[in-house]
Amino acid sequence: MSGKNFDDVIKRKLAKLEEIRQERKQLEVLKSARDAEKAKEKYIKKIKSFVDFDKICEETLRLTPQIENPTVSSSKKKENENIQILKDNVETPKRDISEKLSKLTVFHTEITDIQPRDILTSTKSTQTKNSNACLQRLVIKNIEDSHDDDILEGGFKSKLPPGCMSPGLPKVEFVLPAITRLESIIEERKAVTELTEEEKLAFISNTNFQNALKRIGSVVENVVANNRDITKDYTRPNTSIDDADDVSCSGVLLNVMFECELTTNRCITDMDWSPFVADRIVASYHSNVNEPLAPEGMTLVWNASFGKTYPEYIMHSSSAVMSICFDNFDPNIIIGGTYSGQIVMWDTRSPKSIPIQTTKLNSGAHVQPIRSLNINSHNIYSISSDGRFCTWNMDMLSKPIDVFTLGTKQKRPIAATCMTFTDIEYNDFLVGGEDGCVYKANRFDANAGIKAKYEQHDCPISGISMSHSSASEFNHLFLTSSIDSTIKLWSLHSENPLHTIYNNFDYVMDISWCPTNPALFGTVNESGHIDLWNINMDSEEPIVSTIVDGQPALNRFSWMPNAKHIAVGDLDGRLYLYEADNRLTQPVHNENSALIETLDMLRQKSLIRD
Repeated sequence: MSGKNFDDVIKRKLAKLEEIRQERKQLEVLKSARDAEKAKEKYIKKIKSFVDFDKICEETLRLTPQIENPTVSSSKKKENENIQILKDNVETPKRDISEKLSKLTVFHTEITDIQPRDILTSTKSTQTKNSNACLQRLVIKNIEDSHDDDILEGGFKSKLPPGCMSPGLPKVEFVLPAITRLESIIEERKAVTELTEEEKLAFISNTNFQNALKRIGSVVENVVANNRDITKDYTRPNTSIDDADDVSCSGVLLNVMFECELTTNRCITDMDWSPFVADRIVASYHSNVNEPLAPEGMTLVWNASFGKTYPEYIMHSSSAVMSICFDNFDPNIIIGGTYSGQIVMWDTRSPKSIPIQTTKLNSGAHVQPIRSLNINSHNIYSISSDGRFCTWNMDMLSKPIDVFTLGTKQKRPIAATCMTFTDIEYNDFLVGGEDGCVYKANRFDANAGIKAKYEQHDCPISGISMSHSSASEFNHLFLTSSIDSTIKLWSLHSENPLHTIYNNFDYVMDISWCPTNPALFGTVNESGHIDLWNINMDSEEPIVSTIVDGQPALNRFSWMPNAKHIAVGDLDGRLYLYEADNRLTQPVHNENSALIETLDMLRQKSLIRD
């Protein structure tokens, strides 16, 4: 997104925000006006109730019989005198103001507090399926409440004067309960009319509805395909223990082969497993020379648990995708590096298959194909075939944060083919070149660039893999494969290889270290062989070797993070998913100590050769 378009979007957002604020202010003014009107009406009703009460009291005084009571005799006398004075004023003819003023007297009135009525309520009901059944409440009133009602009606049904409490039994009445909000919602739902055929068709053809249905269907399909027991109690220890000595190892078995018409004649360039969904894998594909009108680059997301040979997500790009990886924080974000040197970003939630973000070609970064991608936190690290290393921020792909070129002592750039980082801090990294050398570089020093060089291969390096074992004593080991048909085991502490394996003169196209077993790694070659090596068992021959049907040229190899499956890609666009035997991938109790002894033996052999 250009700067001008970004400013326009910000202005529209601010204008929309200001409009929402104005509407909110208008609603608050209308609400305050309604509240003031309600308060005014309430106040008027209250004044009217006071006037009605005064009239009732006046009529009551006229109709009440005069009963001699010694406790209130003095007050009654004063009231009678005042009433007599008022009567005299009414009966006597009009006089001058001076005469009226001379007869006016000042007297004190007594204030009486009238307590509010106490209403006791109890509810008794039976729950039934019929929600429309009317329930009755028992309302218990005191005798004094009925006494007050009798006063308001204009007469007395009790012998006691007003204000005197009378004990007695309560008065019971049946009152219908108020309708709750839930009952009103149910009534509204019953009143909803059915949609017409045109409305149903318009609703189904809505793009947002189709995208939502597709996402929900994918989730449900994943749950059904996994076929897990949701009632299983995982808090109890697993009592079933497999005995590795009693069961023979079955090696690797083909689980599924992913292929469709979209991948025909497209070479698989890279693969990556999702860190959030265990069975989800993304593969990037090169262009199809036989279909010039088809998109140059393609990225497909497959799911191993679905059991179908059609991708879960399909994404395109204007250039062939050379490297691919999932985001470490968002399961929906996928990052790719293209043949044109651009970084592209897809979002699986987007209704479109094109990237949501793309770097510019004139950003001062890559101008050659991007050979490798790595993501750490919110940073993207990429290297192209001209040796240019770039650091990007995922929130801003318009320009790289840092750019430098890896070059030799003769100031010639390195033609990089692959890259891997040596530590979890992403400071040091290894780069394999077309000249057959491995270069160790650093990106944080004042003189960022190459720090060491390992040169032994005779042909370009096709793959490099760093050991990220849980045991820290093996984190200095790394493997390289080359088109010269060799596999080499290295240590960061030595410029010479610890061990070299010759693979029967077949091009070794990729290599990867097992994430669970520090002594196990796998390779693929151009003759269709999948080889698993365990240097503790045999340092010269693979312990498991499988030939893919048809012997296609394999070029990519990747372990699932839990080493349950192995993904293999070929030059014809087919993705093979193999299930690895648990007895191969899981280390035995003495695996680490055996590997230490094996490394010591290999070091002694290398010293003898030198």
